[in-house]
Amino acid sequence: MRLAFFSPVPPVPSGISDYLVDLLPWLPEAWSIDIFIDEGIEPDDEGIGGRGRCYPHGEWRAHHADQPYDLNVYQIGNNLVHAYALDYVLAQPGLLVLHDAVVHPSRALRAVEGGDMTAYREAAERCRPDVGRALGHMVAGGLASPQLFFRFPLCEDLVRASLLTGVHGTALAEWVQALVPEARVCSLPHWRSVPEADPQAVAEWRRNLLGSEEGVIVGCFGNIDAARRLDRVLQAVCDLQSSVRIELVVAGSVDPALDLPGQAAELGIEEQVHWLGRVDTGEFGALIRSVDFAVNLRFPPARASSGVLHQLLQAAVPTIITDLVHWTEYPATAVQRVPAGKDVEEMAGLRDAMLRWATSPEERGEAAQAAKSWADANLGPQQMADSYTRAVNLALEQVP
Repeated sequence: MRLAFFSPVPPVPSGISDYLVDLLPWLPEAWSIDIFIDEGIEPDDEGIGGRGRCYPHGEWRAHHADQPYDLNVYQIGNNLVHAYALDYVLAQPGLLVLHDAVVHPSRALRAVEGGDMTAYREAAERCRPDVGRALGHMVAGGLASPQLFFRFPLCEDLVRASLLTGVHGTALAEWVQALVPEARVCSLPHWRSVPEADPQAVAEWRRNLLGSEEGVIVGCFGNIDAARRLDRVLQAVCDLQSSVRIELVVAGSVDPALDLPGQAAELGIEEQVHWLGRVDTGEFGALIRSVDFAVNLRFPPARASSGVLHQLLQAAVPTIITDLVHWTEYPATAVQRVPAGKDVEEMAGLRDAMLRWATSPEERGEAAQAAKSWADANLGPQQMADSYTRAVNLALEQVP
């Protein structure tokens, strides 16, 4: 079996780069895998799981002509780092793995930065023949908005062109299936590795963050953009100061345009917020286990699974999440859900959820056990590998 994977790889700062590192070592050894990456990227040879060689995507055609691939596998998300692969998805049908079912923002940005609004309008019409022309003209005319982007996911042509589309979670699979009824869609477990941690390293993190005072540590992890609602989390930390001392840890890249450190300073909580940036893998396992609970919000939703949420649940970290229809699979005993969308309800729900866990170690402990139990039953590397084997075989059944 010869497979061509189209995916970002380390050192590209993408969750899918890290996902690929976890995935590749678990796939069947009999599979010969080549990885096709964006032009100009120098891969970290230590970072692709010891499987496959990386080539610039422009070399795919020559490799395929020399020794044909049985199947192309596309790892696609709502980020420009995946944009190079979209034309291949449409021209060379394969197994499409959608990490974000909403890819409209990145496709629009690609058109704007590339000066090719004609291609964007054509994509909009392929996805939505009923309103695509009007949609294309609105965005081309500068009338785009987040609500417009997330109302029209612009993934339909990619799904329709593919032999099989895989997504993370049964609820999301049902949503994509309803969006493109004629497509073949499956669910793939979204396992992510969590580094082991020495209890002494965990204790050291807690000492460094809390000092000698009492309080709770709350974590926000991953790439922080506006959808992660960290501005709301900062406000909640401020609002709860009279009830509980909270130390907030932010680990991951943060969009500088949001000026979140500036907001923390305005709120007078800059000493309680720890901006760690991207944390070394060796430190990450101890860091996430050092927090009492985490906050992992998403709005507007890109219909995405969350790798970091799954890492938190695997590490027995109770997590506050946005109440999204495609995140219904997580048990209420392991997570707390915050209403999505309306600012007043969202803030009230977030404050209540944070106060509840911050002041009740017993409830946190019960939620931690529930999180670990759910993750053990539903997430695992062999489960993920088996699902890929089934998906590849299902896709190959559709090859003409």
